[in-house]
Amino acid sequence: MERTAKSGHEIYESMIHFEKEDCLVIFQYVKLLPESKALLDYAR
Repeated sequence: MERTAKSGHEIYESMIHFEKEDCLVIFQYVKLLPESKALLDYAR
């Protein structure tokens, strides 16, 4: 299992390594962060 960066621009750099079979888990409690929105949009 490979972990993605926790936040910031490092998340965007990790996205190029995603594969179709990967699972994305986001823990978020209050508002949707821009990084989380980008990850979810990319997953779609």
